[in-house]
Amino acid sequence: EKGGPYPHPPALMQLLPDSEPTPLSAVCPAGMNGVLELAGGQIEFMAFDSNTQGAALAPHFASKAEELVEVTFKHQPSWDGDVASGSLSALGSLLVLPVGHVVSLRATGSSSATLFKYCFVDASNFNRAKEATALRAHVDPETRGMSSFLASLLLDTTMQRVPPSAALPWAAHSSWPRNEAVSETASAKEDGSSTAPKTGRSRRGNRRSQKDWQAETRWKWRVIGLTLPTLSPPTILDVGRRNVTLGWLSGFLVKAGDSTAYGYNITWHRGHSREVAGWKQVSHEQVEVQHAYDDYHVHDLTYSLVDELEPDVSYTFRIMVYYGETSSPSSASSRIVHTPALSAPSRMESPPVLWRRPSKQDKGKLTGTKLSIVASPPVDDGGADVKGFIVQRRHVQEEMHDDWVTLGSFPIHWVDHVVSDDGATEHRLAFELDHLLPNCDYEFRIAAYNKIGVAAPGTGSRLRTNPVSRAGEEVVGGSGHRSMPLHHFRELDEDFHTDSAAEVREHLKALHSSTFFEVHGPVVTLSDLLQTVTLEKPGTGLTLPVWVSHWSPKAYKVTAEVIVTDPPMGDLSEPNKLPSTRTPLHNAATVQHRIALMERGGVPLVHKAALAQDAGALAVIVTDDGKCTEFDQLCCPGADKKFGDGFAKLDLAAPWEKIRIPVVLMLRADADKLLENIRLVRGTSLSSEL
Repeated sequence: EKGGPYPHPPALMQLLPDSEPTPLSAVCPAGMNGVLELAGGQIEFMAFDSNTQGAALAPHFASKAEELVEVTFKHQPSWDGDVASGSLSALGSLLVLPVGHVVSLRATGSSSATLFKYCFVDASNFNRAKEATALRAHVDPETRGMSSFLASLLLDTTMQRVPPSAALPWAAHSSWPRNEAVSETASAKEDGSSTAPKTGRSRRGNRRSQKDWQAETRWKWRVIGLTLPTLSPPTILDVGRRNVTLGWLSGFLVKAGDSTAYGYNITWHRGHSREVAGWKQVSHEQVEVQHAYDDYHVHDLTYSLVDELEPDVSYTFRIMVYYGETSSPSSASSRIVHTPALSAPSRMESPPVLWRRPSKQDKGKLTGTKLSIVASPPVDDGGADVKGFIVQRRHVQEEMHDDWVTLGSFPIHWVDHVVSDDGATEHRLAFELDHLLPNCDYEFRIAAYNKIGVAAPGTGSRLRTNPVSRAGEEVVGGSGHRSMPLHHFRELDEDFHTDSAAEVREHLKALHSSTFFEVHGPVVTLSDLLQTVTLEKPGTGLTLPVWVSHWSPKAYKVTAEVIVTDPPMGDLSEPNKLPSTRTPLHNAATVQHRIALMERGGVPLVHKAALAQDAGALAVIVTDDGKCTEFDQLCCPGADKKFGDGFAKLDLAAPWEKIRIPVVLMLRADADKLLENIRLVRGTSLSSEL
């Protein structure tokens, strides 16, 4: 072609008479088509198609050559299975060998045979020649010009369906040097650029019929489809459970002003199967592109996300360019990639954000028993929707029970949380906790779960709750309070995975004591502000007076079950200052989240309160040993309830400063009524199901 990189004359081949046939070899290098023209003598040939490992050279190549260049063969090739054989004897006879064909030649007769060899690129082998020359250019500097020429994004790859009449005679092409006027004249005649005036007849003759137009259109898209670049196999950049990010080098560029739709078709296959499992079409406007450079060319690194995949499945990917009504050949397969299986969510690394919730009763003052928590969702949801969050808390004071306690499974409630000064927001989980002990240091942590399982607990956050206001009593709920089942369990969706439900249930049971949901006594409400204990049993109306400790918070109520401690007096040993060195109650696990009922005597009152608090009790009721008839100085020296005093008023302050739960004293007669109700419910149990 005019303007090509190699305007060299055709190569001359000479075969000596009576010599052995040449070895099977390709006529032209670097993926080019070849033509052999007999310039003298006679030859015999045998050809194979190396692409199909011995498939015969298709007969239509010979017939097309005969039709287009008006050459007749003295001996037509004979076809026997996978072998094409024949002879050339007439001067100017042609043997067309498309890319991938190998041939063996032998001169016949008494004289040597001379052949001209022509190598060319057309639409049929354009991509193969471009790939072969690019590879060869790395080791052969002389091939780099051809490689750059074929790789040029501005190369005109159009081909005429019917060659112009001026270009038909073979002599116009086989002569050397080439007659440039031939192509120029042919082009001028084809595009009608002649200066001769056009008559009405010529204008009518130039009009094409609908059939010709359709044939031209089919030819145009056929040529475009053959010359569109065959892309390299896509690279796997990132792998998710249901999506994969692919990257590839795009060697396709449309001309300025071309409005034809183009982009990429991506197909994927399961494993090494040839059956297409799915496909996706992305336009050039839907991909991200970055420029990349190598030794000879500039490439576009193109990225796209492929979704709608399945977890725990192996895939390979192929890609092709589409342009208008046609598309390029498909690339080779990518490396095989396996999508991760579904799993539990990832651990929540960011600690939750805690703040104290204002109380409506206190007209905006901060409450001591309620708390709001905001947390970022897990980075990885495990490939399944997060169904809920398990929340745990623990006291971090030295004098409080320091084991992690699970508050329960909370449903999802998303809010837009402001994360920067410019008003940027982030989708976060938000929920509220109540029934906390006021004026205590807590640490909270969260674990997400989905239908597969429960994540490991995340990083914790610490916060001290406020002292409660005296204006109104808030309630701290324990076992038996109606809020506790709502905190600990919730109804799960019908489509919730059964294995996950079992795992969540086991997870909660492991974190709770085994007796958490058992009933160990009646539910009562203890108010150290009103100094009463009320039995929460419909129809009873039983309210018992108590005497609050001088050191009690006197600010909130506790609603929970009453349980008798073991031993009842708490006289295990002389308690030490640190909870870790004290001998715990024998039934400490069941005392947790309940109100401890202890008998007076054996050890000081403050030591009883410390043991109950170590076990996680929410309050302590100390029953008198029968010596008290009224709450006066005869019952507890130095204090009298009639004058507003609390018992143990004369005790040293230091031991009581570590007690943060209500402590009250109950007369023996009233304690017997309470014990009777405890005996009525002993042995019964409650069971809650997820």
